[in-house]
Amino acid sequence: MPFLRLVLVLGLVVAAGGSAAVAALCWRRRRRTPAARTLAGIMVVAAVWCLVAVVAALPVPLWLQYAARWSTYLCVHAVTFGLWALCRDVTSVGGEHRLDRRTLGRFAVVPVVVLVAITLNPWRELFFAETVEPAGSPAAYPWAPDVPRLVSYPVLGYWLHSAYCYALSAAGLWRLVRAWPAAHRYFRRQLTSLLVAAVPPIVLTLAGPIEAGDRGMVDVAPLGFVVTGLTCAHALFRQGLLSVVPVVREHVVERIADAVAVLDPHDRVVDLNAAGRALVRRLRPDLPEPYVGHDVAEVLPLGPSHPLAAGRADVGGRRTLQLAPGLHAEARTSTVHDRRGRPLGRVVVLRDVSEEVAQQVALDDTARRLEQQQRRLTRTHERLAAELEVNERLRERLDREAATDALTGVANRRALAPALTAALAAGTPAAVLVVDLDRFKVLNDTHGHAAGDLALRAVAQALQAGVRPGDTLVRSGGEEFVVVLPGLAPEAALDRAEDLRRRCAGLSLARPAGTHLQVTVSVGVGVAAPGLDAQALVAAADRALYAAKRAGRDRVVLAA
Repeated sequence: MPFLRLVLVLGLVVAAGGSAAVAALCWRRRRRTPAARTLAGIMVVAAVWCLVAVVAALPVPLWLQYAARWSTYLCVHAVTFGLWALCRDVTSVGGEHRLDRRTLGRFAVVPVVVLVAITLNPWRELFFAETVEPAGSPAAYPWAPDVPRLVSYPVLGYWLHSAYCYALSAAGLWRLVRAWPAAHRYFRRQLTSLLVAAVPPIVLTLAGPIEAGDRGMVDVAPLGFVVTGLTCAHALFRQGLLSVVPVVREHVVERIADAVAVLDPHDRVVDLNAAGRALVRRLRPDLPEPYVGHDVAEVLPLGPSHPLAAGRADVGGRRTLQLAPGLHAEARTSTVHDRRGRPLGRVVVLRDVSEEVAQQVALDDTARRLEQQQRRLTRTHERLAAELEVNERLRERLDREAATDALTGVANRRALAPALTAALAAGTPAAVLVVDLDRFKVLNDTHGHAAGDLALRAVAQALQAGVRPGDTLVRSGGEEFVVVLPGLAPEAALDRAEDLRRRCAGLSLARPAGTHLQVTVSVGVGVAAPGLDAQALVAAADRALYAAKRAGRDRVVLAA
C-alpha cells in the first residue's frame, strides 16, 4: 500500500477512535443538557464515517464498495442534521430543543430520497456517472489486481445534494453567529469553540477526496472531526461547554421579572439580571454600576442578622423580607454544589410582593373590622333568637288556644275539616260520630249554666278517654261533639260509638247541695261510602243523631 494511503487510513482510524472517545464523554454528561446528547450522536456518526472511509480506501469487493458509498451518504446526512440540531440546542430557550415528529419527518425527506436514488439503477445516474473497471484492467488497483474498482464522477444531483447539506450546516452556524453578540462574555468562548470546531469538517468536505496513489481516492472529510472532537473536548473540560446553555441566560434570566442574583462562596455578587439591577438602583442609587464583585450586603440594604447577609448559611425555602419602607420581597435562596458536594455559590431570587403585602395588610384590617362586626352581629342574633323563641312559644300557645275549646279542653270545630279530609283521602274505611247531650236545655234551665258547663266537661273527658290514638274529638258547638274515626269499618264504628255512649251514661255529677246529676248522650254514626264527601258524611251522621233522639235518646243509630 502506498505510504500516503497508509497515512490517511491510519489517520481515519485515529479519527474514529477520537470521535468515539468524545462521544463517550458527552454521553456521560447527557443528563445535564440535551445538547450533550446531540453532540454524542454527532461523534458516533463521525466515528462510523471514518471507518466507512477506511473500508472505501481498501481493495474490497464491489458490493462492499457500493455499501460504503451508501453508508457515506447516510453519515453525511446524519452529521449535517446533527450539527444543525447542536446549534439549535445551544441557542434554544427553555424546552425549545425538543424536536417533534413533524420536524423530524421534514428533515428525513431529503435523506430518504437521496439514499433511495443512489440505490436504484435508473435514478443513480442523476447523481453519478460511474463505471466499473474489471479486475485485472490497468485502471484497477495495481496492488490488488483481482478486485474490480468502482469509479464515480459527480453530476447535477450530487451537487444539488451537496448544496442542501452545506445550506443546512450554514443555517445552524448562523444561529451561533447571531447568538454571539448577545451572549455574556463568559459564554462567548463556548460559542467560539463551537464555531471553530465546525470549520475543519466543512473545509475538508469542500476539498473532496485525495488522490493517494495508484489512482485510488481517499475520503478525508471525516478527518476534520479529529479537530472537531479535540476542540469540543477542550471546551467540555476547560470552558464548561454544555454545562450551561449560554443563550438561555440572556433570553430567559435577563427577561425574568424577578430579581436574580448569583453569589460566589464568599457571598460576592457574580451575576445580576436586569430586574436585579433595577432593584439595586432603587435601593442604592449612590452605588455605581457594575454591581458584580460587590458583597451582597453592599448591593442590598441587609443588616448583619438578615437571612441573606454575607456569611450566613443558606436558609432555603421562601421568606418575605422588608427591604425598605413599603418595599417587600419574597426571597428564595438555594446553594449550588459541585459533584463533590462543595458549595459553588448561591442563587437568590427576589420577587417584589409589596402590592401583595399591602393588600394583605388591608385584608387583615378588613378582617379585624369584619370580626368585630361579626361579634356584634352574633350578639344581636342571640338577642333576636331569644325574642323569636319567646314569640314562637306565644304563637304556639295562641295556635293551641285558637284550636282548642276553652270550656272542655278538646279541639274546636277548626280541627274538624282537616281531620275529615285526611280520613277520606287515606282510601280506607272511615266513620264519623255525632254525640249530643240529652235534654241539655232542661239541665241548664233547671240547674243553671254552671251545671251545664260541668256536664259538658265531664262528657268531654269521658269521650277523650274512649278515643284511640289517631282519632279526632271535636266540640262542634253547644252540647254537640264530633268524633272522626279513620280506618274503622261500620261494625267497628258501631262498637266504638256504643262504648262511648256507655262511658257517658255512667257519669254521675255531684252538685254542691249534695245531689247528683245523671247524663246521657245520643250518638249518630255516619260511615264513608263512594261518592260521599266530608260534608255529606257529617250530614248523614246528623240525621242518624236525630233518629236516635226521636227513638227515645241514650242510644246509637247508624245512618242508613
